[in-house]
Amino acid sequence: MEVLEHNQLILQAQDLEPLPATATRLAKLVADPDAEMKEIVETISLDQALTVKVLRVANSAASGAASEISTVDRAVIRLGTGAVLSMAVAAGVRTRMLGAIEAYDLEEGRLWEHSVAAALAAESMIGLPEHSVPPETFTAALLHDVGKLVLGRFLDEEIQEFLRRARLEGGRSESDAEDEVLSVNHAELGGLIAQHWKLPRSICLGIQYHHDPENCGDEEGLAHVPWIVHLANITAKKLGKGSDDVLPEDSDFEAPCEALGLTEAKLEKLFVRTERRLEEIGERFN
Repeated sequence: MEVLEHNQLILQAQDLEPLPATATRLAKLVADPDAEMKEIVETISLDQALTVKVLRVANSAASGAASEISTVDRAVIRLGTGAVLSMAVAAGVRTRMLGAIEAYDLEEGRLWEHSVAAALAAESMIGLPEHSVPPETFTAALLHDVGKLVLGRFLDEEIQEFLRRARLEGGRSESDAEDEVLSVNHAELGGLIAQHWKLPRSICLGIQYHHDPENCGDEEGLAHVPWIVHLANITAKKLGKGSDDVLPEDSDFEAPCEALGLTEAKLEKLFVRTERRLEEIGERFN
């Protein structure tokens, strides 16, 4: 089996087409607690396509607007900065994430569907954990599997077979199997991609540690962000929106619930909220 060069993978991660400038600028503002709303509104207003989308979604039946919203500032207040940021980032990655990734047995559209479901799960967590849910966390959940876009290019049939054996015979998780066989996993590469795109540190950490949040540490007080993304990921899978056919066990929810201070009742509320959001705004990211 040909061994993948770690540096080659990193270069490939850094070679991905950058996000639209609006999305990068908006991400920095949303993650900055000192940023003013007028800066966010101005950034959106200078992007005609995003302005149209934000107004359209704010006036959709799913948003529940009682009267027509005709200004960007009212639309942002209605939708929330986290949702608007997700829309901006989605515009830059949707086409790439809609494609099939044969190496991961992902048919066309499945990775995108899972990513959107995870973002909605993160959004549905507001008010449930002991920690606050930063608005940019929705984007970290949306992008948590972006590393598969790079790693999938290198997984030939022989490597794929090694990964299957590591998972099925060795009982490894997908990311652990990647580490064992390739000495790198899609979460690590995803974190590098987010850094290359100059996204905020909170988003980078949420992506990089979404499979092993316990290893993030308390860097900059952001240790809870990977736990939120991790829980969003397995919640999407539980609701049938997984990137594979493996459903999480009940025990898989114990560690994130303990880390985030979620009771069984709050976890149930998360499932209900997320399922409702999936039904209500399945068209939001189109």
